[in-house]
Amino acid sequence: MASWEDGPEYAPLARPEQFAAPRVAPLDRAPEPPRPAADLPTDHPRWEQPRDAKPLDELVPDLPAARDPHQPFDAPAATLTTYDTAWGAAHTVLGDWAPPTDAPIEAAPGPAPRPTADGAAAPVLVRHDPNRPITLTRTREQVQRPGPEQPIGAQPGTPGWFGPGQWAPPAPQNPGLSLRSFVSGLSVPLLITLLAGGLILPLSPLFFVAAAICSRFVRYRRSWVRSAFIVCGAMLGTALIMGALFTAEVGGIWNILSWSSLFASWACLIWSSGLVISALRQHERPEARG
Repeated sequence: MASWEDGPEYAPLARPEQFAAPRVAPLDRAPEPPRPAADLPTDHPRWEQPRDAKPLDELVPDLPAARDPHQPFDAPAATLTTYDTAWGAAHTVLGDWAPPTDAPIEAAPGPAPRPTADGAAAPVLVRHDPNRPITLTRTREQVQRPGPEQPIGAQPGTPGWFGPGQWAPPAPQNPGLSLRSFVSGLSVPLLITLLAGGLILPLSPLFFVAAAICSRFVRYRRSWVRSAFIVCGAMLGTALIMGALFTAEVGGIWNILSWSSLFASWACLIWSSGLVISALRQHERPEARG
């Protein structure tokens, strides 16, 4: 006979009078939670004020009178604090200053000089008293004025004083036309890719694209070289479109593109070489690496 274990449609419609006893043992009772205040006193403690305690205001020590922060410090005036700016302090002569009038200090006697290995007398060291002023043997004009062996150029007020001075043209950085300068100006990567595109027919389109990327290494007239690659690239695109219109096979389209890239590689090589040779002959300065 089917029972409720076979599905909800077999459940009895009337509530049973009693349920069967469970097959498992009853659960244990949970332990009682701990009570932290079990051993504490029930009455609230009372705090009594000690009789011999002093008031809090009497415990504060007597501090000396502090300086008013709104008042400036009482410091003697100096050169840097008398004037508003450092420029005024450096370019102003104080009225109460005068050069020392005492006689220069004489050299204090020092230890006797010891003769050197070759028999010459050693130089005598002069000691200076730090409490006495130092007297200069040369004036400021003598120190700043160059001697006759030091030329100072044109004199003030003369036509040469207002001129550009002695000028010489800078040495040209262009080494001139040579095989090494030609290869360096055209760049080795561009030369290799153009030659490979002009000799290896099946891979000419790939080498032409690589040569267009390597055109950034050209040292002379780089914009003209890039213009040649743009024109040849437009011609290759036109050849590719024409080949796709007249030939449906992929091999035929690639053959047309390969021959067009071969001629474009030789054209760019001749054009770029002529530009570099012309720039080297005219001693143009090389451009920075692109």
